[in-house]
Amino acid sequence: MVDDPQSPGCKLLTFGWLQGVGCHRYAYIRIGKEKVRVTRLILDAPEGQVVRHKCDNAACVNPEHLEIGTCKENTQDAVKRGRMAQGESANKSSLKESDVTEIRERYAVFDGGDQRALAKEYGVTQGTVKSIVTGATWPHVGGPRCHGRKRLQHG
Repeated sequence: MVDDPQSPGCKLLTFGWLQGVGCHRYAYIRIGKEKVRVTRLILDAPEGQVVRHKCDNAACVNPEHLEIGTCKENTQDAVKRGRMAQGESANKSSLKESDVTEIRERYAVFDGGDQRALAKEYGVTQGTVKSIVTGATWPHVGGPRCHGRKRLQHG
């Protein structure tokens, strides 16, 4: 291992058995026909778990910078640290934050309203409207959160 000159404390692999670095800078080796991330081997990550980088450097293999967690925790890390687009900054978003607030407010005012009608009006699916009004998606945007016809909180 060598020090990463761009990230203090991070370690990079340079050994001959290193098979390459993927498009996201993760170091990997081949075991048979399978490509395995080196960090999974370092922490002996169980199936269904991911290796999270506390340093936000995908190429780092320093065990002190790695921890095992869930995919959800890894995604939450990325959002919290500004490494993942959310809301209208996401490329595929067809809604604006103002649309989300409006959907939540209209749904709450009409005591549950009609999710299908809102979905049609905003050009999204009924499932998208449900996720918006319950706060499952767009959690960073204000407006009332509802569950069914019962209002839970105002954010």
